[in-house]
Amino acid sequence: MQQHIQPAIKTAKFLGRELWTFAKENPGELLLTCITAAMFDISESLDGIEEMEGFLFIDPETGA
Repeated sequence: MQQHIQPAIKTAKFLGRELWTFAKENPGELLLTCITAAMFDISESLDGIEEMEGFLFIDPETGA
């Protein structure tokens, strides 16, 4: 069983080192990626909220 896992562990370590090197050399790209991912998540959340009926009720007369 261990023999089947070893190549996966080596690949994961290699990819982790490559990712770490990229992050150190390109912090702006990493930040932009995180912001973009957050914006997509926020967009999906807002779409879901807008689709819910009666989720937000604001009385137009009282403003509350």
